Amino acid sequence: MVVAMPTTGAELLAKALADRGTDRVYGLHGGHLQRIFDVLPEYGIEIVTTRDERAAAYMAHAHYQVTGEPGIALATAGPGVTNALTGVANASSYQVPMLLIGGSASLKQQERVALQGMEQVDVFEPVTKWAGTVYEAERMPEYVDLALRHAQQPRPGPSFLNVPMDVQNERVPDEWLDESQDVVQAYPARPKQRPRPGRDAVAALVATLREAERPVVISGVGVLNSGVGSSLREFVEATGIPYLDTAESRGYVPGTHPMNVNASRSKAVAEADTIVLLGKRLDFTVAYGSDVFFNPDATLVQIDADEREIGRNRPVDVPVVGDERATLERLLDEDAETLAAGWDESWIRDVREYDAESRQSLEGKFDVDESPIHPWRLCGEVRDRIEDGAYVACDGGDILSFGRIALDVDSPGHWITSGPFGCIGSTVAQSIAAALLEPDAQVISLIGDGSFGFNAIELDTAARHGADVTFVVSNNAAWNIDRFDQKEQYDNIVGTELQHTRYDMFAEAVGGHGEHVEQPDELGPALDRAIDFSGPAVVDVVVQRDAPSPDFQQGMQSHANHDMPDLQLLEPWDRREREKRGQPYE
Repeated sequence: MVVAMPTTGAELLAKALADRGTDRVYGLHGGHLQRIFDVLPEYGIEIVTTRDERAAAYMAHAHYQVTGEPGIALATAGPGVTNALTGVANASSYQVPMLLIGGSASLKQQERVALQGMEQVDVFEPVTKWAGTVYEAERMPEYVDLALRHAQQPRPGPSFLNVPMDVQNERVPDEWLDESQDVVQAYPARPKQRPRPGRDAVAALVATLREAERPVVISGVGVLNSGVGSSLREFVEATGIPYLDTAESRGYVPGTHPMNVNASRSKAVAEADTIVLLGKRLDFTVAYGSDVFFNPDATLVQIDADEREIGRNRPVDVPVVGDERATLERLLDEDAETLAAGWDESWIRDVREYDAESRQSLEGKFDVDESPIHPWRLCGEVRDRIEDGAYVACDGGDILSFGRIALDVDSPGHWITSGPFGCIGSTVAQSIAAALLEPDAQVISLIGDGSFGFNAIELDTAARHGADVTFVVSNNAAWNIDRFDQKEQYDNIVGTELQHTRYDMFAEAVGGHGEHVEQPDELGPALDRAIDFSGPAVVDVVVQRDAPSPDFQQGMQSHANHDMPDLQLLEPWDRREREKRGQPYE
């Protein structure tokens, strides 16, 4: 494509993105983005147009997960950028790099109560790694580079670039575009810097593993952000170390791998004498590192590229500041047999057997032949149709509790979920983005009816852009994780019931495929037809309301006082935490 020399701020923005390899952005048109939208196609950049700016941000999030490159989203001024704010906050909690470009009122209209005028940078500063305004058109490439650099190093996250209309329209003198003048400077993409761990830290890590008897490794979002690739699986296989993943790292070592012991998670961490956190934050999912979850006598190792994450919430015995991939590569340079020489093989075998027994007991739940359909039956039917290399989304409250146990993926980055921010409904847009980026891959989303309703209109986006994606809606006509808790704990249901909306008709309305299922024997054939359809498809499945989810049974909501636990995520952890503090548990 032959492109004219850029002469406006908008053109310089488009060229700066194109120079960095950007060929696709996500956004919703608005007057304050007019010039940018006009010129992006001239630089070979496709615009995936959504129906809501939230979806644009969610798609930019998924873009990184699928491609490894930061996604770019665009939102117009005022309500446009505030709509996108939730998606940016979700990316921040997930530590995903993305760039939101926001149009805004002209600088000349500042403090004049302009149309859709607001202090946009102030809004985004708390949930981004960098947020700023470009004031001069000739500095546009510099600001694009600045925003993306902050988004990617050292631990990724979102950036926000505010671009006023008059800066977009501002013409740059032709002589300034002459490289000899050095006014408008080019900022080519920089290679990702991967900080290597210090020699002493690696030596301490190697010594710790050699001294261990019952080690376990838990991976987190750091393995995605460092581009670990096959290194993690190679390390697990070379050493035979029991492995646990999290929602952020699912697929690096598939659930079918003999060393993946996710089904014996509680046993493994309670008995391990050495726990290696690989790019895994000490967040709520691991009880903030408390010994209500971990063995209190275990040696805790934390490997993370971001020094600020080391020791969050509790001291760490062996801190290793360094890129997760680089650290694994250093470990792989060691003799695996010497690392594992002293490990207790009988304990490792016991953990694996416990894992196998737990998985086997789960198998019997998938054959429940009841109407309305049991959530376990729904999960089993979906699981049986997941192909190798598929992208699988699981989203919601109630159904997520079942699905995260039942479903799995075999490839890194292919598990799509709402993440630690609990941003339900986000995976609708993320699944569509994955289908557009990988048109030959199977994309299946198992999602609750409440969650699907957040972004169901994006089926229109899927249809317009030709995304081949299948949504399986678990329809219990409720915000059921809360409704079930109200019913069981309070015997009072308030504000948590919906109606059995026919979500399959949403797909039909945009030219997609829709099926409504109420009986177990109808489910499999309906799923097959939806998956075979080329385009967006929705299977609306009526499921039981009163089947207790695994999370409810583990005490995520229940509490003796009918309140959510306030010290830990789960009631048993909360109870033990209070016992440690000598506080009564009533």
